[in-house]
Amino acid sequence: MKLKLSESQDQILLAAITCSLLVLELAFVRLLDILLFPRITSTVITLSLFSFAIGGIYVARLSGQRKDLKDFIESAIFKYLWVCLGSLFVILMLRLPKNVVLTYDIYLFWFLLFLCLLISLPMSIGGAIVVAFFTKSHKVAKTYLFDMLGAGIGVSLFYGLFSPLGPTGLVSLSLFFVLIVCWWIGSEKKHWVGAMLLLPLVGLPILERSYSIRPLVNKMGGLDQGKEIDVSLWDQEGYLSLVSWNDDEDRSAQKVFLYDGGSMASTIYSFDGDYERLRNAFMEDPLKHFSRLTVPLAHYLQRDSHQKAFIIGSGAGQEVKAALMYGASEVVAVDVSRTVLDLSRGLLSGFNGGIYNHPNVRVYYGEGRSTLYTLKETFDIIQMFSLYSSSSLSDNRGALQAVYSLTVEAFKEYFFFFF
Repeated sequence: MKLKLSESQDQILLAAITCSLLVLELAFVRLLDILLFPRITSTVITLSLFSFAIGGIYVARLSGQRKDLKDFIESAIFKYLWVCLGSLFVILMLRLPKNVVLTYDIYLFWFLLFLCLLISLPMSIGGAIVVAFFTKSHKVAKTYLFDMLGAGIGVSLFYGLFSPLGPTGLVSLSLFFVLIVCWWIGSEKKHWVGAMLLLPLVGLPILERSYSIRPLVNKMGGLDQGKEIDVSLWDQEGYLSLVSWNDDEDRSAQKVFLYDGGSMASTIYSFDGDYERLRNAFMEDPLKHFSRLTVPLAHYLQRDSHQKAFIIGSGAGQEVKAALMYGASEVVAVDVSRTVLDLSRGLLSGFNGGIYNHPNVRVYYGEGRSTLYTLKETFDIIQMFSLYSSSSLSDNRGALQAVYSLTVEAFKEYFFFFF
């Protein structure tokens, strides 16, 4: 690949490579959050940095030979593209038979070793290319500027287009940008024959949205028991799966929202919208209508008093249903996942009894504490369940760690908005 690169072209190509590296690293983090555990985030980041450094060490021995560095950059770019797409494709195609999950044994060890190899290869090649650009450059400050510019574009691209494309689709898009830059700079025709073979692979990861990603370890126990996934999609909070949970004879029909393959779950039971009948049936068999007795407890204590309830993290709507069952005059439901609320108000409205479409219910998308403060209203009940997402787990934050919704200041605000 004989690229005649000027200093400016070097810097533009460096920005494209850095952008793709950042998107690739974030994609690995999100995919392995689902396939394995959310706590693997720190492992992916550490491994990526280590691999990047290994690539830099390899380039260091060429630092005194600028011609060798030029040849290395020219030969490494398409290798980088191939390895990136190949690694993503393999991870995406990982499938185990239903009812088979990985456990802590020798098979899991070799599997994790294989995953480490898939992550290390593209990151080490990409790191070597970046370090080679810096070593070759005569204007380090300007080169560093383009390096940071590419990183910023990569992060913005990832979070801006995460919902419509998913992580693998974004990696494909960023690698396509690298191909465009290479074409703009100019290269030998024989390399573009290989590039044409890359084009189907560039688009293939986007098809990932058309089928489900199943975790390879037992999380909530939902996807490893042959449960079928009704809907799978990405939103800003992560990977969301809607699962039908209907094969347990002593439970009524359920649908469960699984976040990141089961790191969190939100359940709703089949309901016809008759709250009087629900109230009578609930006393006979509570667990056919709610996942635990603590869900309707606060609403039971305030029953039939025209109470106002504020639900933080309403999810599939169990707490909303409990509030309406016990005669709430007004329910404010807040959740950060727009997708869950939209599905509950639309696709699932016939299944859940239209709880989110009830005239006494107001729905808000966003963070609970901020919404409560913005409304400036008082409530009889402020209820929150399962505020912890996989992103907080990846930071190793436990139940007693301070988060925005569970600080001293937060509880002062909550009590201020009680009657």
